[in-house]
Amino acid sequence: MSRLSQMIRRFKRRNAIIEHLPHNQAVLVAQAEAAQKQLEQLAALCREQSYWAHGELYKIKQTVNLVASARPAGKKIKVVFLIHHIEAWDSLADIYEAMLAAEDFAPLAISIRRRFPGEQDYGFENIIHEKLSELGIEHLRFSMEDSFEGLDILKALAPDIIFRQSQWDWDIPPGFHVAELRFARLCYVPYAVTAVADTRLLAKERDPAADSDFHRAAWKMFYATEDQKARFKQYAVLYAQNLEIVGHPKVKRLMRLGREQEHWPIKQQISGRRCRIIWSPHHSVGKEWLRFGLFPAIYQDMLAWVKSDNTIEMVLSFHPAAISKITEADGPLSPEEMAVFLQEWDSLPNTARHSAGNYAGLMQASDCLMTDGLSFLVEYQFFTKPVIFLERADHLPFSSAGERIIAGTHPVKTVAEAKKLAHDFAAGCVDVKAQIQRDNTAWLAGEKLAAGTAAERILRSIRRGIREEERH
Repeated sequence: MSRLSQMIRRFKRRNAIIEHLPHNQAVLVAQAEAAQKQLEQLAALCREQSYWAHGELYKIKQTVNLVASARPAGKKIKVVFLIHHIEAWDSLADIYEAMLAAEDFAPLAISIRRRFPGEQDYGFENIIHEKLSELGIEHLRFSMEDSFEGLDILKALAPDIIFRQSQWDWDIPPGFHVAELRFARLCYVPYAVTAVADTRLLAKERDPAADSDFHRAAWKMFYATEDQKARFKQYAVLYAQNLEIVGHPKVKRLMRLGREQEHWPIKQQISGRRCRIIWSPHHSVGKEWLRFGLFPAIYQDMLAWVKSDNTIEMVLSFHPAAISKITEADGPLSPEEMAVFLQEWDSLPNTARHSAGNYAGLMQASDCLMTDGLSFLVEYQFFTKPVIFLERADHLPFSSAGERIIAGTHPVKTVAEAKKLAHDFAAGCVDVKAQIQRDNTAWLAGEKLAAGTAAERILRSIRRGIREEERH
């Protein structure tokens, strides 16, 4: 065969192959699409099986937890206090100390990590450890990054009861979320003495202050006043069946610590005593959540006041979450702006700052409080001293208890108004709200309830609950 013929045959074969390419390509595309569809179906099936397995595992874990939580207590009732919010330790401290002194309780404190609003990572356990050590409280440290390591140790300790300081799982590492702790009886004393703001208005389906997962899982919850129980009856799925009214143990404790540990951090540099003011900014500076915080709007005015007025001394006591919330990525101030302010504040002779730790002694030593916050609006009234409420116009409405609390304060809308009131009180003006404050204090302490203190009533309730379970 001539070379020409061979070239013609090769050319024809190539043309035939080329002519079939579109068909072959279409077949390959169809096969690939079919394979992709099968993979998607397989992935969906795997997800479905994973959800099912996770659900079944969750059911098994909760069943085991419930069985474990119902086990009889030993000769001593073992109680663990998980501490992430050292600033709120006074809500539990008298309970812990009463258990230490009792023959039938064995309490144990454990410091754990935390993250507050505006923070992304867990930390701060070292500070909690230091503060507990300063208070002379022996404790374990669960500072490990993997909180489930701490959970394994906690389960090995086999506590009968666990007190956690907050219903907010967000603040606490996942190993100590409510779903993981149900192997013990969960108890709760709210870190706030009473709910000043009506947070149920924020709820789409469940009231975050009455019907969280933690509220639903708790064995016993101890609240201060009957109005709080009425709220649970109206908005909580358990209808307040696990809630008891005992007064709040923080009330008497703060009053006692104030008398015993009075302390003012600013050393007098001039003759004559200056007016002592606490300024406490709240963290809710955004347009969401509670909307009480005014710091970004007033901090320059407050700084200008304290710089120009040598007749006053002012201690700045931020809410524990305030700085991180104010300076978060989309916050109203940058970290650099906050640092500049704090540096200037700290450089003044008539200013100081207070952070984590006992603040009762600070309140006892002061003359009046200025705050846009919530807890301090309540707690400063225990000392029967003027409360100047820096009120933000768009804040969440008050609860019924909040209306009663605010009646013991002096609401103002500007720093100028606050300044005038502070000078009036410093000049000897009588606080017309003093009797309201005394009535509020007695109400929140539960003075009309059964004999004893709130802490003693809580211990009696726990003993009674354990005995009833063992009889059944």
